[in-house]
Amino acid sequence: MSKTSKRPTVVMPTAEEDRAITKAARSDPDALPLTPKQLKAMVPMSAVPARPTIPKAAVRSAPARLRAGGAVLR
Repeated sequence: MSKTSKRPTVVMPTAEEDRAITKAARSDPDALPLTPKQLKAMVPMSAVPARPTIPKAAVRSAPARLRAGGAVLR
């Protein structure tokens, strides 16, 4: 029995398409390609330690109720 993958197949661009994509990226100052130094500094998310969570309070405070007269609300 064969398994069908639910993931879409990735089609890599041709060399010509890759050059066009790179040229367009380099011409956009907001979308410059990463430098080799930036690429080397990247690490997988699995290597990043988890953030510590804030512990829940042992004692919860009671909800506050406030009654205001009509003069205060106007």
